[in-house]
Amino acid sequence: MPICPHCGQTHKTGSRFCTRTGTLLPSPAVCPHCFNDLSRAGPNALFCPFCGLELWEAGAWPMEKGNPARLSSSLEPVVFPLRKVWVFPDGGTGVGEICSSPVVWGETLYIGSADRSVYALNKRTGKPRWNRPTKGAVTASPLVATGAVLVPSTDGRLYALAPETGVLRWAFPGEGALAPLHASPLLCRGTLVLATGDGRVIGLEGKSGTLLWEFPEKGSVGTLTGAPAFSAGQVLVASEGKYVFSLALETGKLLWRFPRRRAARARFRGGPVCFKGRVYIADRSGKVYSLALKTGEDRWMDAVEVEGTVESSPAVGFGRLFLGTGAEYLYALDLQTGGILWRERNPGLPVLDAITASPLLAANQRIVTASCGGYITIRDFEGTELWKTRLESEIRAAPVLSDGYLFAVCKGRVYGFHR
Repeated sequence: MPICPHCGQTHKTGSRFCTRTGTLLPSPAVCPHCFNDLSRAGPNALFCPFCGLELWEAGAWPMEKGNPARLSSSLEPVVFPLRKVWVFPDGGTGVGEICSSPVVWGETLYIGSADRSVYALNKRTGKPRWNRPTKGAVTASPLVATGAVLVPSTDGRLYALAPETGVLRWAFPGEGALAPLHASPLLCRGTLVLATGDGRVIGLEGKSGTLLWEFPEKGSVGTLTGAPAFSAGQVLVASEGKYVFSLALETGKLLWRFPRRRAARARFRGGPVCFKGRVYIADRSGKVYSLALKTGEDRWMDAVEVEGTVESSPAVGFGRLFLGTGAEYLYALDLQTGGILWRERNPGLPVLDAITASPLLAANQRIVTASCGGYITIRDFEGTELWKTRLESEIRAAPVLSDGYLFAVCKGRVYGFHR
């Protein structure tokens, strides 16, 4: 039976969290991508034997929404109440608007800004370690992998920087520029995937930035703003105004698209999420889709609709899908049927409190949301509010968990919270 290392309480076999402190109990390692038990994989395993993806150290949140499937689901619990322990920058007017979530690797947090720079901060103190300018705003989350920080910029280039110093290692393209990069990149099995603002999907060799493939070879699939997702050898991308596409990771070959009829097309602002053979995505009008990963067939048949516009991706885990809307609601849907289990909002607020960022699902079955009213709210799985705090202005990027810290961005500042 597991024993909590913090309070010494003994728990039943199979328990994951201490009922007294809420902290994670000692247990076999779990894959951060497919959540399968890795107890038989060996302590030195580099790749998951189930999904084949690279394993990384505890506390890492190396890409937007945490992993290639874009689940927005953390292996860590969130324990509250939380207190603000640092702010970057501490004083002044900030560093320019921050439109995306931070990423974390080791003891360092990386964040991009509209002031055309990417910043590396000590995640425990918020003290800056370095910053690197680009020629355009950095509005999408960086990615940390293959020994580099990969930074997409609206100047149309992807920069590979040394994690320790910010020194430039390479950039793609080497000469010239693509259309602005508004979507965070994807890295899987050595292939780096970019989605461009003019509707192209590009595959690169992850360590060198060498071009491998491009989709489509000619023309455009429409503006791409959501981060690409990955599952079972497939890259999923969604275009604003057209379709969801499934491409082969190795070749960029089109496998399917949804919807098949041009007249039925929808506007997708958030990217897709992959989980157990399905692709979940919501269009801007509030329709939520569950697509078969192999075929693109809609399993819910357009039957699920939420109130308000949807600007972001859902969070998926524990048999549920969580989604925020412009009508200020947080929804919980049943993953199998799409049935609405509950919806909740912050009642009676004097400000518009739309939820335009993806929710964050913590491992102790808590949902963390950030809203345009500046509120960070923690709820349980039934929607009951457990804790709330307010920052100085609207929050449009999802919060992040790492080693007991909760990170949030608000306009030109980054906030670190801890118990």
